[in-house]
Amino acid sequence: MPVPNVKLAIGLVFLAMAAAGFAVGVALLTAPSLPEAPSTTTGGVTRTTPAPARPGARARRRPATSPQMLRPEVPGRSHDDADGPIDWLGERSVVELLGIATAAGTLLGTLVAIAIVVRTVRRRVRNRGARTYERYEIRLSAHDECAPEDLEEAVEAIVGLVRERADVRWREGQPWLAFELRYDAAGDGELEWTMCVVCQPRVVRQLDAALAAAYPAVRIGYDFVADPQPLDGSAWRPAYVERLRKHRSFVFALGRERATSRGSSGPAAPLVELIAQAQVAAAQPSVVRLTLVPTLHAVERLAASLARGEANRSARAEQWGAPDAGLRAPQRRRELEEVERTQNRSLCWFELTIASDDAETCRAVTATVQALRGANRLHRRIFDLRPNRTRDRFVASEPPLLPATPAVGLRALLSSAEIATLIELPTARMRGVPVRRLMLPRIPAPPEALRAAGALDEPPVDNDAFDPETISPEQGAGVEETS
Repeated sequence: MPVPNVKLAIGLVFLAMAAAGFAVGVALLTAPSLPEAPSTTTGGVTRTTPAPARPGARARRRPATSPQMLRPEVPGRSHDDADGPIDWLGERSVVELLGIATAAGTLLGTLVAIAIVVRTVRRRVRNRGARTYERYEIRLSAHDECAPEDLEEAVEAIVGLVRERADVRWREGQPWLAFELRYDAAGDGELEWTMCVVCQPRVVRQLDAALAAAYPAVRIGYDFVADPQPLDGSAWRPAYVERLRKHRSFVFALGRERATSRGSSGPAAPLVELIAQAQVAAAQPSVVRLTLVPTLHAVERLAASLARGEANRSARAEQWGAPDAGLRAPQRRRELEEVERTQNRSLCWFELTIASDDAETCRAVTATVQALRGANRLHRRIFDLRPNRTRDRFVASEPPLLPATPAVGLRALLSSAEIATLIELPTARMRGVPVRRLMLPRIPAPPEALRAAGALDEPPVDNDAFDPETISPEQGAGVEETS
């Protein structure tokens, strides 16, 4: 069990103290106070005049005033004057003292909580720019086909690798992950299509193993047995950037029907394959990037609650609303099937961006991405208040600081099932796209195979010419017997 963060625990305690103190202080200050009885001074002795009895109230017998209750008046000094805070506090009632103590505790707790939150935010913003991310090429093969369920489980494992624990996420921030479809110049200057993943170097081997569970012959950043190597070169600053999000609530899933196409016995082409063909047809460099940031588990519980609400509304419409039940019942049932498919899955904040130096290329690729329609669809963000900042973030490959804004709401959420639909690898049937593939599958060696204990040295090189006369008779006899 991980050790909880001490600062987080202290901050939560002070926040609770501040909230409780604020509530108690408001209750005490708004409580009605009792009227004070008037006092008279006779012969240097202060006596309190009893309050007049209410009409119809029952008369009570009051005890005589004791000498201890009489406070002598000091000559030359009025009773209202106080020597210091102690005398001032001594003249306060119990209710006033409780209100003062509560206000002081509330102020102290609020200041400490604000200091902890400010320090944590500064640390997270600093770590956001200090993390190192590299771009690794996904080496496709000729056997890039798998079942949709296997790919969804692989994406679920990848999201679990990137997600941090709650205490580490609060203190250090949450890393992110991105998949890119790039059509740009290769080493020889020709345009070439590649699929990449942007991640931290410490998780690239785990990502390779998780993706190999669905695609056994695919490798990330290497060809055979070498270490993963990042791609060289820096990102370019595009002239046009399109940002997409969900059109409806995030409860309704993106996807496509798994039915086979007409006149064909195989499934429909993956979305990545259609995007690659659109990028190549535009004949201009372009990049399609899907940035993912794992969410908190509380957001997943919110998604489950909203999904139950949609199911209840559909049931009420079928029972009470005859027009809705008759006209929209089949559509609602299909939507609820997609909602059920995405339940019990990890959720990620996403940002789908399409960048290019040509406006027509950007528009054509955006239209291809928007062709994915199911219970939900992708919608282009029309207004961008800071386009230059969006281009700078694209160069730095950073997600937005606040993924969910009031204008967008929770429509920037994707489940692992939807992510699997968006990043399904293109098959070997893809034509017209210049892409490199590995023809040799990845076959691990059996465990009983002998392996070298250390690094292999180069064999010695004998540059001397062969001379038969230098062979002794004993060596020659041994060679004849062996042969």
